[in-house]
Amino acid sequence: MADRNMDALSMPRTPYVAIRINPLTNDTTKLLIDFVRVQTVQCSGCASEFSLKHYQTLVDENLGARQAGWLQRKLADDHKQKKIHSDFVYLPIEGLEQNQA
Repeated sequence: MADRNMDALSMPRTPYVAIRINPLTNDTTKLLIDFVRVQTVQCSGCASEFSLKHYQTLVDENLGARQAGWLQRKLADDHKQKKIHSDFVYLPIEGLEQNQA
């Protein structure tokens, strides 16, 4: 049975997330303590950096690389649509195979 007292930040609704890195402290370690950084992505439009994290028992470097490409496309799309980047992004595990030239 799942532990219902688990901290809300220790396991979000998906085990794969991206968190904007605070440019003043360059740190996301205090968030999601049960997660491991697998990639770092920088937005080509504004240079914001995001740490891609996987839940510690589900780390997958190949999936992380595909998610990094997806996130780069999403960040570029945010700029095209004049949207502000979210500080926290749930990363997909499907539909990542689209390659953009």
